[in-house]
Amino acid sequence: MASGFPVALRDGVTPERSGYRPMKAGNTLSIPFRYHRGMLTRLQRTVETVTDPRILRVHDYWLNARSGKAMPSRADIDPLDLGFCLGWICLVDVTHGAARPRFRFRLDGSRLTHLTGTDLTGRYADELPDQEYRDFVVAIYDRVVATAAPVFIANDAHWSDRGYRVEQITLPLSNDGKVVTGLLDVTLPILIPLVRNAGA
Repeated sequence: MASGFPVALRDGVTPERSGYRPMKAGNTLSIPFRYHRGMLTRLQRTVETVTDPRILRVHDYWLNARSGKAMPSRADIDPLDLGFCLGWICLVDVTHGAARPRFRFRLDGSRLTHLTGTDLTGRYADELPDQEYRDFVVAIYDRVVATAAPVFIANDAHWSDRGYRVEQITLPLSNDGKVVTGLLDVTLPILIPLVRNAGA
């Protein structure tokens, strides 16, 4: 996402209209959204502006795995090489149908599932129950497919009454070096203290 989101995404969903703030309520993940134009633009980062060095390491790994190709294949990626972020990795299969690509979570990182209370393994992104969160995820993945380029995101999130600063990178994978057939998605949360009122 070095140059941001200059074009609209599929079905009229533009990144500028998308945003998310995950919240865990009880044993279920509730993700209330409020669309604000420019929200995702604010969430965008580039390789120059990400702050978590692990995101840069993932990006460097992806660059090296290309071996002269536009994109590495799934076979070029060994999650064990990314031991510094194991548990925070999602692998997503991209299927190209007549209408639009679909995104199936082959693997949802174990630490992510523990943190959020939900496991997306085996599910399709367009089947997620919360419409606005679904639109956000699909918009990001559509963008990666359309540009065959990484997307960097930074956001604040809340899970289990705790606040996190989250940085995320989504990278394209390809069987032939041309068409995006998979995604490597790494989400790295850092616990941040909650500010309480003095009278609380």
